[in-house]
Amino acid sequence: MTQKSRSDLEFVVVYSMRFEEMTATLLRRLDRLSSWTQIVLGVAVVTTAAPIATGLAVACIATYQLVCQPGVEAAKAAASQERWRALFRTMNSKSDNELAEAVQVTEEHDSPAIGGLRLPAQRAASIQLDLNAAALPQLSRWQKTLAFFAGGLGEV
Repeated sequence: MTQKSRSDLEFVVVYSMRFEEMTATLLRRLDRLSSWTQIVLGVAVVTTAAPIATGLAVACIATYQLVCQPGVEAAKAAASQERWRALFRTMNSKSDNELAEAVQVTEEHDSPAIGGLRLPAQRAASIQLDLNAAALPQLSRWQKTLAFFAGGLGEV
């Protein structure tokens, strides 16, 4: 494995911190939206003429929450973000080798990647580090939408 430069390591720290922040925010909002939708549809089961359709919708959303567990995944991403934030606060006091080791250890706890958040997180990290964010590809509509719901569109 080749040794990354210090600037590359610093970018990894900031990018990962921003990515985990966006992931946690997006998943937390999806969890809340799912819960709210279940409540609304649960009430609609009693008051509508199509209780079977609304009941099936409630069952589908409940299955999504049980299988994907967005609330649990959001908590894991938030914990990972805090690890990256702690590394960000101390990275200037670390040598290049210490920083490389810390990045490697912290990467082991990263959340599964939501592909649509990668480029928005890269752009946010580039802006935070005063790098040339204009050199990155433009965001697609899907990426802009995900970044908006992940709370990261203001930076990108």
